[in-house]
Amino acid sequence: MQHGYPEIEEQEGTRVEKVLLAALVAFLLVGGFWVQGRFEELIPAPVLQSYDGRQGIEDEVGVSPLRSRVDKLQVVANNRQSTLGGKENARDEAAKKYEFRREEYRTAMEAGGASAVQRGAFEKARASLSAAQAEIAPAKLIADEAAQGLAKERANFEAASARARDIFESRELQRSVKMFALHFGFAAGCVGIAWIVWQQGRQKRWRYLTILTALFTASVLQLLFLLFEYCWRLFLEAYAALGVSLLGTVVCILAIIGIKRWLFSPERLAESRLGASRCPLCSTPFTESQNHCWHCGHALVEDCETCGSRRLLYAPHCGNCGSSPS
Repeated sequence: MQHGYPEIEEQEGTRVEKVLLAALVAFLLVGGFWVQGRFEELIPAPVLQSYDGRQGIEDEVGVSPLRSRVDKLQVVANNRQSTLGGKENARDEAAKKYEFRREEYRTAMEAGGASAVQRGAFEKARASLSAAQAEIAPAKLIADEAAQGLAKERANFEAASARARDIFESRELQRSVKMFALHFGFAAGCVGIAWIVWQQGRQKRWRYLTILTALFTASVLQLLFLLFEYCWRLFLEAYAALGVSLLGTVVCILAIIGIKRWLFSPERLAESRLGASRCPLCSTPFTESQNHCWHCGHALVEDCETCGSRRLLYAPHCGNCGSSPS
C-alpha cells in the first residue's frame, strides 16, 4: 500500500534526479578534460633551447657553438676596442702636452731665446706625440679585424638562429595539427559512442535512460568547449574587444526593443493600470461608476460586442461574458 502524496513524491524525485544528473555531467566533463590534458604528454612540445635534459632545436642546428664563439669574439673585440681607445686617449694627452710645450718654446724664442730645458721639453713632447700617433694605426687595424671577424660570426649565428626558429615554428604547427586531430577524434568518438548507446537504451526503454542522456550531454559539451577553444585561439582572441563591443551593443538593443515591446507595451501598461483601477492613459485612480477619467477625460468603459454590458476599455476579456474584443 502506498502512502503519502505520489504526485508530490514524483515531483521531488524528479528535482533530485535533475540535480544529480547535472552533477554527473560536471564530473564526466572533469574526467573528459583530464584525458584531453594527458594528450599533451603524448606529443611533447618542441623546445628552442635545451633545458631539463631535453635537446633544443638550436643544438640540432648548431646555434649554441656559434653563440659561444660570438660571445668570445665579442670579448676580444671589446678588449681591442678598449686598447684602441686607450691609445687614442694617450695620443690626445700627448697632443695637449705638445701644444703647451710648443707655445712655451715659441714664446721663449720670441722673447730673446729659449733655454736648453725648454728646448728639451719641447723635443720630448714632440717625440711622445709622434710615438703615440704611430701606435694608433696598428691598434686600429687590430680592432677592425676583430670587429670584422665578430660581424661575420654574428651573421652566421643570426642565420642559424633564424633557421632554428623556422624549424621550431614548423614543428609547433605539426604538433598543433596532431593535437587537434587527437582532441577532436577523442571528443567526436565520445559523442558517437554516447549517441549509439543512448539510442539503444531509448529503443529498449531502459529505466535509467537519463544516465545515458547525461553521458551524451557531457560528450556534446566537451566537443563544444573544444570548438570554442580552438575558434578562440585561431580567430576570436585578436578581436576579443571588438567582439565584446558588438555583442554588448546587440544585447542592449534587443533588450531595449524587448522592454518597449513587451514589458512597457501600451497594451501591457493599460492592463496593469486597469487592474489597479487606474486610468489606462494617465494612471489616475477611478471608481466603478465613472465612464470617463476625471483627470484626462479618456473613456474608461465601452459596450461589449457579445453581451452588450459595460466593460472596461482595453480589458482583455469582458467581466460579464468573458469574451475578448475582436
